[in-house]
Amino acid sequence: SCRRDRVGVRRFSPKTPRKTPQKAPRKSIFKKALPPLDYSGHYKLDVDASDSSDEMMAALGVPWVARRAIAKASRTVHIEHDHDQWDETTVTPFRTV
Repeated sequence: SCRRDRVGVRRFSPKTPRKTPQKAPRKSIFKKALPPLDYSGHYKLDVDASDSSDEMMAALGVPWVARRAIAKASRTVHIEHDHDQWDETTVTPFRTV
C-alpha cells in the first residue's frame, strides 16, 4: 500500500488507486429569466412632481388658455400592456386622448 521514501515522502504503490477530490457543482452565473412585467393599470399623474408639458402642447397647437387649464387639471393614464404592445390613454376633465 504505502511506503516511505528515504526522505520520508509517502508514495502510493500502483496497487492503491489515488482518490481525486470531488469538485463541488458549479453555480450558474446566469440568473433565471424573470417573468414579463405587466404595466397594465390606472395611473394618476402627480402634477407637482412632473415636468411641464406646456412646450409640447404649444408645439401641438393647443391654445394658451387650454394649456393653463390642462396644466392645473388632474390627469389619469390608463395603460393596457400585452407582452410587447401597449395602449396608453390619457384622461383629463377636458378631453380623452
